[in-house]
Amino acid sequence: MGTTFTNLQVREHSIDEIEKMIPHCNARNLSNGWTTIVSERFQVGDISKVGRKLSTAINKSVLSIEYFDEDVLRMTIYRDGKAVTSHVNPNGYNVPPKMGSPKVFLEELEFDLNESKYFKEVLKCEDLGKKIELLQHFLGVAIWIDDRMLIDGAESEFHYERNIDLVKEYISELRKKNHIKNQTKANVVMEIEGALITGLGNNKFLIGIPPYRNFSYEKELMYTFLPNGSLDPIMDLTSFQYERGTSFLTATNEYITFYCPIRRKYYVFDYDGNMISETPMSTSVTYPIYTLNDGSFLTSNAEANKIVWYGPELEMKREFPYYTYFFVFDQSIYLYRIDESKYIELKKLNFSGQIEAKIKLEFDPTWYIGNFRSLFGSEGRVYFFCSLFAHGKSFTRIMCFTEKLEKIKEIDLDGDARPLIDNTNHKIFLHVFDKELIVIDALSLQIISRRDWDDYELDIMTVDSLGRLLVLVGSSRIYLLDSQLNMISHHRLKGEVRMYTFINESGNLCLITGTGEPNEMGWTSGNMKIRVYEIIES
Repeated sequence: MGTTFTNLQVREHSIDEIEKMIPHCNARNLSNGWTTIVSERFQVGDISKVGRKLSTAINKSVLSIEYFDEDVLRMTIYRDGKAVTSHVNPNGYNVPPKMGSPKVFLEELEFDLNESKYFKEVLKCEDLGKKIELLQHFLGVAIWIDDRMLIDGAESEFHYERNIDLVKEYISELRKKNHIKNQTKANVVMEIEGALITGLGNNKFLIGIPPYRNFSYEKELMYTFLPNGSLDPIMDLTSFQYERGTSFLTATNEYITFYCPIRRKYYVFDYDGNMISETPMSTSVTYPIYTLNDGSFLTSNAEANKIVWYGPELEMKREFPYYTYFFVFDQSIYLYRIDESKYIELKKLNFSGQIEAKIKLEFDPTWYIGNFRSLFGSEGRVYFFCSLFAHGKSFTRIMCFTEKLEKIKEIDLDGDARPLIDNTNHKIFLHVFDKELIVIDALSLQIISRRDWDDYELDIMTVDSLGRLLVLVGSSRIYLLDSQLNMISHHRLKGEVRMYTFINESGNLCLITGTGEPNEMGWTSGNMKIRVYEIIES
């Protein structure tokens, strides 16, 4: 579960009086004009009782902040024991979203009502992390706080000064993005009743057909993308009893494989639904990590000290030395591990277990080595992206190698960068978290273009057939940019965008959204709908 916290905020008031009224709470004047109240007893969903009680006792408006699993933000104003307005962001837990009244928020919190137009834009922000940041600058108080954070950090870390100019800058930049003349349209190709359970690989998806009761659907069907970009059901998998997190269902180019811990069996099917093999699993067989086209798979052994290659009927084909992580590309296995001496050891093996290439990447022992990502380019090039932290700053080292792991070049970029490669046009797109987008020439590692973009919840999704970058902000807004990061178009789609894309026979980009899907607790809200959108030229 992600970050969860809750707190109360009131315009500056007597700390002693508040702590007498709310036993076991911790009240602090952390920012000018505000009193922040936290407690280990505050819980998301129950804070309303405390907010109502406090607003009656002190004859002041009380703002409650509830933040759940990095997905739900609920802000409520209480006055004289009653909730007078509330805001809830769109979320995946099916808590009904509410805009709330910007004017009521400002009036109750003693702000100028002429600023309601700015506050309204803050409430409309779809990027939840960005919204928290904007709220803290607008209100001039830390709302990302609870009793644990206050114990672990210095009070000065939670001091905020009001900065309405930063909010205005955000609104200005947002209008620049959204007030362009769209060069594309987002058309709905098809709409079906159901919920996307998971992607299976090879442009196949497991879709649940409602009704949904007791954490299960009436039917679970496998769908595939057709050449025109629509989804077509090809197999009923209801009897598989798939369970996310324990079962492992994969669609390769040739077969469907199913690791079923309930029955302790491993199945291989063809696309006509014929069972190719059904093999009992011993306790030594662990969850598949990577499935190959023939139905065999790679996993770690029970002792987590070797990588094991099992065949389609669970015959052990080979064991490899265990490394921190491995990935497979073009019939080779790449292994890497971080040594205690602060170097990364890389090995390239074939499936016979022979070492084809290896290298050690040395780093300053005082540096912290974080995420390690890999991409495979044209001309046999291999790219590694290593997140590093040194001297109070994070940066990303990008290293380019030949297929024999001979280093060609490396560069460093400030910040933690997430990469996407376009091999057709030899471009690498990077999102530097909370900072910018960057385009790099994949052959020279020279920076071609960069654009400031500080949304927290931003994902670079894919590149279309014209080499344009598709970016998702929040859950439903997409942007299309050219290789110079000029804005081509933006669209807000209905439902939450899923991270699966497809280029149809017309060369157009297709993507999937979903609404009404059950959350982790089994709650549903509204009709379950899956929509396929096609991005076409205007």
